[in-house]
Amino acid sequence: MPQEIIFGEEKREYVLDALNREVDDDGFVVKPNGERVLATDGEPIKADDIGYIGHGSTDFVRDDISEIRKYLHDS
Repeated sequence: MPQEIIFGEEKREYVLDALNREVDDDGFVVKPNGERVLATDGEPIKADDIGYIGHGSTDFVRDDISEIRKYLHDS
């Protein structure tokens, strides 16, 4: 059974740091090399737009119920 961790906005950067991700000056989630992380829709995602992080903490899903539903249905 998959385990889930729920965190509030105030812990977002802490969680991203634990996942070896950062937030750039424009608010986008980036890898250590500065490359922007893509959401499951194929577009760069801002930290404020994260609604769900799945599959080994590598799939970033937008905070939109239809995006989350689609991701969970497809996985």
